[in-house]
Amino acid sequence: MAFVNTYLRGFSSLLSPSFYRGVWGSMEGKGAVQAVGSLETFSEKYIRQFYLVFRGRDGFWSFRSPFDLQSSTFALVFLVNYIFVRSFICVPKMKRAAHLSASAYGQNGQAVNAIPK
Repeated sequence: MAFVNTYLRGFSSLLSPSFYRGVWGSMEGKGAVQAVGSLETFSEKYIRQFYLVFRGRDGFWSFRSPFDLQSSTFALVFLVNYIFVRSFICVPKMKRAAHLSASAYGQNGQAVNAIPK
Protein backbone atom coordinates (compact mmCIF):
# COMPACT_ATOMS: atom_id res chain seq x y z
CA MET A 1 0.00 0.00 0.00
CA ALA A 2 2.90 2.36 0.70
CA PHE A 3 4.00 1.79 -2.89
CA VAL A 4 0.62 2.92 -4.21
CA ASN A 5 0.57 5.99 -1.94
CA THR A 6 3.99 7.22 -3.07
CA TYR A 7 3.11 6.51 -6.69
CA LEU A 8 -0.09 8.55 -6.44
CA ARG A 9 1.68 11.37 -4.60
CA GLY A 10 4.27 11.61 -7.35
CA PHE A 11 1.72 11.39 -10.11
CA SER A 12 -0.49 14.04 -8.51
CA SER A 13 2.41 16.51 -8.64
CA LEU A 14 2.07 16.37 -12.43
CA LEU A 15 -1.63 17.18 -12.22
CA SER A 16 -1.36 20.02 -9.70
CA PRO A 17 -2.48 23.59 -10.49
CA SER A 18 1.13 24.78 -10.24
CA PHE A 19 1.95 22.60 -13.26
CA TYR A 20 -0.62 24.42 -15.38
CA ARG A 21 0.39 27.85 -14.01
CA GLY A 22 3.95 27.01 -14.95
CA VAL A 23 2.84 25.86 -18.39
CA TRP A 24 1.09 29.17 -19.01
CA GLY A 25 4.00 31.17 -17.57
CA SER A 26 6.51 29.44 -19.83
CA MET A 27 4.30 30.11 -22.85
CA GLU A 28 3.63 33.80 -22.34
CA GLY A 29 4.69 36.08 -25.13
CA LYS A 30 6.09 33.33 -27.35
CA GLY A 31 5.05 31.96 -30.69
CA ALA A 32 3.80 28.40 -30.86
CA VAL A 33 7.07 26.88 -32.08
CA GLN A 34 9.26 28.57 -29.45
CA ALA A 35 6.68 27.88 -26.74
CA VAL A 36 6.64 24.13 -27.39
CA GLY A 37 10.45 24.15 -27.38
CA SER A 38 10.59 25.82 -23.98
CA LEU A 39 8.01 23.39 -22.63
CA GLU A 40 10.22 20.43 -23.46
CA THR A 41 12.47 21.62 -20.64
CA PHE A 42 9.53 22.49 -18.40
CA SER A 43 7.93 19.05 -18.71
CA GLU A 44 11.29 17.37 -18.08
CA LYS A 45 11.46 19.17 -14.73
CA TYR A 46 8.06 17.85 -13.66
CA ILE A 47 8.73 14.33 -14.87
CA ARG A 48 12.01 14.38 -12.99
CA GLN A 49 10.11 15.57 -9.89
CA PHE A 50 7.73 12.63 -10.29
CA TYR A 51 10.66 10.25 -10.43
CA LEU A 52 12.24 11.84 -7.33
CA VAL A 53 9.05 11.40 -5.31
CA PHE A 54 8.66 7.88 -6.62
CA ARG A 55 12.24 6.95 -5.73
CA GLY A 56 11.82 8.52 -2.27
CA ARG A 57 9.94 5.42 -1.15
CA ASP A 58 13.21 3.50 -0.77
CA GLY A 59 15.25 6.41 0.57
CA PHE A 60 16.85 7.64 -2.66
CA TRP A 61 16.05 11.27 -3.39
CA SER A 62 18.71 11.85 -6.01
CA PHE A 63 17.67 11.71 -9.64
CA ARG A 64 18.86 8.65 -11.54
CA SER A 65 18.69 8.13 -15.22
CA PRO A 66 15.82 5.88 -16.31
CA PHE A 67 18.43 3.88 -18.20
CA ASP A 68 20.38 3.11 -15.02
CA LEU A 69 19.33 -0.51 -14.60
CA GLN A 70 20.67 -0.91 -11.05
CA SER A 71 17.02 -1.15 -10.16
CA SER A 72 15.38 -2.56 -13.26
CA THR A 73 11.90 -2.50 -11.70
CA PHE A 74 12.07 1.23 -11.03
CA ALA A 75 13.63 1.84 -14.43
CA LEU A 76 10.81 -0.03 -16.16
CA VAL A 77 8.09 1.72 -14.17
CA PHE A 78 9.70 5.10 -14.82
CA LEU A 79 9.95 4.52 -18.56
CA VAL A 80 6.32 3.44 -18.81
CA ASN A 81 5.23 6.51 -16.83
CA TYR A 82 7.51 8.78 -18.82
CA ILE A 83 5.90 7.68 -22.07
CA PHE A 84 2.38 7.98 -20.62
CA VAL A 85 2.95 11.38 -19.01
CA ARG A 86 4.64 12.89 -22.05
CA SER A 87 2.14 11.48 -24.54
CA PHE A 88 -1.16 11.93 -22.76
CA ILE A 89 -0.64 14.78 -20.29
CA CYS A 90 2.27 17.05 -21.20
CA VAL A 91 2.07 17.11 -24.98
CA PRO A 92 -1.67 17.96 -25.28
CA LYS A 93 -1.29 20.67 -22.62
CA MET A 94 1.77 22.03 -24.42
CA LYS A 95 -0.09 22.25 -27.70
CA ARG A 96 -3.11 23.95 -26.16
CA ALA A 97 -0.99 26.43 -24.21
CA ALA A 98 1.07 27.19 -27.31
CA HIS A 99 -2.10 27.87 -29.26
CA LEU A 100 -3.47 30.07 -26.47
CA SER A 101 -0.22 32.02 -26.35
CA ALA A 102 -0.14 32.52 -30.10
CA SER A 103 -3.80 33.58 -30.02
CA ALA A 104 -3.22 36.06 -27.22
CA TYR A 105 0.02 37.62 -28.46
CA GLY A 106 0.07 36.96 -32.18
CA GLN A 107 2.84 35.11 -33.95
CA ASN A 108 5.56 36.93 -35.88
CA GLY A 109 3.47 40.09 -35.77
CA GLN A 110 0.48 38.38 -37.36
CA ALA A 111 -2.87 37.81 -35.71
CA VAL A 112 -3.72 34.13 -35.47
CA ASN A 113 -6.83 32.08 -34.81
CA ALA A 114 -9.22 32.88 -32.00
CA ILE A 115 -8.63 31.17 -28.66
CA PRO A 116 -9.95 27.58 -28.88
CA LYS A 117 -12.84 26.56 -26.67
